[in-house]
Amino acid sequence: MTETLDAYSAYYIDLLDNTYDCVDRIVLNAYFRMGQAAGGFRTWWRQLMGSDEDLDNAHLMRMAGRFSRRVRAHAKAHRIPLKDCAPEELMKTNKVRFNSIDEYIGTFPKEIQKILEEVRGTIKAAAPDAREKISYQIAAFELNGRNLVHFAGWKKHIAIYPIPSGTEAFNKEVSQYVDGKGTLKFPLDKPLPLKLITKVVKFRVADNIKNAEIRSSKKK
Repeated sequence: MTETLDAYSAYYIDLLDNTYDCVDRIVLNAYFRMGQAAGGFRTWWRQLMGSDEDLDNAHLMRMAGRFSRRVRAHAKAHRIPLKDCAPEELMKTNKVRFNSIDEYIGTFPKEIQKILEEVRGTIKAAAPDAREKISYQIAAFELNGRNLVHFAGWKKHIAIYPIPSGTEAFNKEVSQYVDGKGTLKFPLDKPLPLKLITKVVKFRVADNIKNAEIRSSKKK
């Protein structure tokens, strides 16, 4: 079974949206956890500003550049060696590339493929207008140009990202599956709560539509 999503990226999967033509990570050996994976600076921005709705590549580049200069100044002052890695060196750690959800699911054992197809079908039914895609090398659905929901297979569980905001009753129902900030984990040795997954997707659809309307109103 192929595991292509590192733990850090899984934790912040709801912020890893599309790709960028600029720096979005600076790897510092264990000293700066936020910079260990793609999307780290988006995460940092969101914590500082409360939202990444207005974050564009220019701001992302500026933030990474300023941080980089401060790192270099600190390293120089304390005689800490730095190594600049070429883009191709960073890409060596991500050799597996999927072009479709079919390809992704096809890498798993038959019994897990069946479960992943159940999740896939449940998401399709709950969000019929969403488009299938591969995002950060796991299965995902997109709606209104934004990632709606991701799902992935692991050794002992199926994971869905991110966790939507919902009613008090929903939050209580989903709490037993919550792992970390934005992950739901469903053990493979227990029946899938398909009705709950449907609720998760529908709450995500509601959030997606609301945010799309906000973006549209800002452009007017």
